[in-house]
Order: sequence, then structure tokens, then C-alpha cells
Amino acid sequence: MSARCFRCRQRPGTVTVLELYSGDERGASPQTRTRIVPVKVCDRCAADIAVEDEARAQNPEAAR
Repeated sequence: MSARCFRCRQRPGTVTVLELYSGDERGASPQTRTRIVPVKVCDRCAADIAVEDEARAQNPEAAR
């Protein structure tokens, strides 16, 4: 069975996207250990992420 969607955990993950990940196994500060990692999401969540990214690109001040 394929891995579940990283975002909704409902459907199988079929699309790879980049997700921010903070911290590590040793409990380091998130400010010093933030990195971008690839994760699998379902088609519906991938579409939602694309819409959110587009909205953020159109209005960067709203993301703050």
C-alpha cells in the first residue's frame, strides 16, 4: 500500500511537493533546524497547495 497523504492523511499520496520541516530528532530549536523536504500528498491537497501558493504570490503581505 502506498503512503498516505502528508497533509490530510486520508488518501494515498501521489504527488511530491516540498514542505517546510522544523526541528529534528534531538529537539533542536526550530529556528536553527528548518529545512525543505519532499513529501507525498494526494491530488486534492496538491491542488489546494497550488491555490494557496498562487494566492501568496499575488499578495505577499497577506502571508505575514
